[in-house]
Amino acid sequence: MRTSLVLALCACGGGNPPPEAPARVGPAAALVAPPAGPDDVEVAQVAGKPVWGSCVTAQIHRGAKDRTTALRECIDFELLAQAADARGLATQADVIEATRTAIVNRLVETGFESHYQTFDDLRAQIDQTIARNQSAMNVDEKRSCMYLRIELPRDAPAKVEQQAHAAINTIYAAFEHETGLFEVDVAGRATAIAKDLNVKVTATDFKSSVRTEFEPTFGDALFAIPDVGRVAPPTRTPYGWDLILLTQRVPAKHYTRDEVATIIFPELRRRQFQLWMIEVAHSLGVQVVVDPDHVLARLDAESR
Repeated sequence: MRTSLVLALCACGGGNPPPEAPARVGPAAALVAPPAGPDDVEVAQVAGKPVWGSCVTAQIHRGAKDRTTALRECIDFELLAQAADARGLATQADVIEATRTAIVNRLVETGFESHYQTFDDLRAQIDQTIARNQSAMNVDEKRSCMYLRIELPRDAPAKVEQQAHAAINTIYAAFEHETGLFEVDVAGRATAIAKDLNVKVTATDFKSSVRTEFEPTFGDALFAIPDVGRVAPPTRTPYGWDLILLTQRVPAKHYTRDEVATIIFPELRRRQFQLWMIEVAHSLGVQVVVDPDHVLARLDAESR
C-alpha cells in the first residue's frame, strides 16, 4: 500500500472538482510555522511571526550553500506565507484539501508505513499463511503434450487391434529418432502416413498438468519422455493407440520461505492496512455509513 493509493481513496477522486461541486470544507491552513521542538531557537521575525533555527538547518540539508543563504530562504518563505494569508489563500478549497492530504500522508507514513516495510514486520502473518498452505510450497512437475490417437475400444476384435497397432508403429517409426519436433510437423506427417495406411488418426493437445491428472497408462508414457520435442513409443490406453509428443515441461518446484514471502507480502500488507484503518476508526469512536444509492447517482452524473 503506497501513500499515493491512500490519497486516491481519501481525496474524493483526485484532480480539480467539477465547477458545480461544493467548496471543500475544513479549517484554513495554519500559516504560522511551529517550532521543531522545545529547543528550537527563534532566529528572526517577519511582522512579529517567528522564523525558527530548524528551518535554517533544513534548508542547509536541502542544499543551501551557507547559513546566510539558508536564513534568507526561510525569511522569504515566511514573507510568501504572509502574502498568501493576506490574499485569503489559506481558506481556498484546494489549499484546505492539500492541507488535509498532507496530514493524511503524514499519518500513514508514521502510523503504518514506518511499521510495515519489510518481511520481518509481518513475520507472524507470513508464517501463519505458510503453515496453512504447506501443500502449495511444493509444486509437482507439469507437462504439456500433443497426442495422435487411433481410436479403438478396449474390447476391439483381435484383428482390428493388430491392424491399429501396426499402423501406429509405422507412424512412430517416422519420428522415433527425431528431436526438436513441433506439433504441426508431427500432426501433418502422421496424418499423411495414416492416409496411406487407410487409418484415421486424431491430433489433440493436452494442457499443462501434473501426472495424476492423466490417465495412468498415458501419464506413465508421457512422463517417461526424456526431452521436449520427442515422442514416446506407441501406448495402448483405454481409448486406443496413442503416439505422444512432449511439448512443454515445467519442472517440480519447492518454494523457500523467502520466495513465498516475496509473493504474499504485498497482499498481507494490504490486509494489514485494512486492519490498521479499523483500529483508527475504533480509536476515534466513529461509525462509517455509506449510502450506495447516492454514490452511484453521483458517479453516474459525473460520467455524463
